[in-house]
Amino acid sequence: QIRAVIAAFIVALSIQLVFGRQCDRASLVRRLAQVSIIALLCIGTIAALRPDFSTNLLTGNGRDKIFTASFEIFMQSPHTGMGGGEHFQKTYQRTWKDLNMPTDGNNLNFYKTIGHAHSDVLMLLTHHGWPALLLWAGFIIHCLIFIWKYGNQYERMLFLSIAAMHQIAGLSETYLDYSNTTYAVILCYGLALHNPIRKYQQIKSNQAKP
Repeated sequence: QIRAVIAAFIVALSIQLVFGRQCDRASLVRRLAQVSIIALLCIGTIAALRPDFSTNLLTGNGRDKIFTASFEIFMQSPHTGMGGGEHFQKTYQRTWKDLNMPTDGNNLNFYKTIGHAHSDVLMLLTHHGWPALLLWAGFIIHCLIFIWKYGNQYERMLFLSIAAMHQIAGLSETYLDYSNTTYAVILCYGLALHNPIRKYQQIKSNQAKP
């Protein structure tokens, strides 16, 4: 879902350009103009490469149906989820039929070949239930509080841009359901937290000295 990734990239870039350094009003306007030009170029390039760009924009290339079926799976077992893998696919296909959604044309692919929820949020809900989503949200919020307390402006901006890009792209893509992308996401968060953690350890070390 290149549209979601580009949108997430533009948001992350905006955070870095606008909040990366202190600036006056003229500089802020210039940076916002730069972000706008980059956004228009990205959107125009995608629209040129994807003839179905505008047609599939509202449906998310069929994700509206995938999300509908996935949310129904979550509602069947909201506290513990239904699990993933082949079990999710079988439950997904059964739920698709129960909802009387069409299975002709492109809908046949959405019905037969989908093996995950195409969303980190829905993946956590369908696989593990709402407690998993709360724990993940708590992790992100805790990291933000920690870095705001122990990080400098650059480190705050870096972590915020990484988190924003992942969370926005994760609305329509599943990154936390694959080992490689999960490792990459956690690695990015960890690298962004490296210096604030060192500062925290130094403060605690100084406090422990007599």
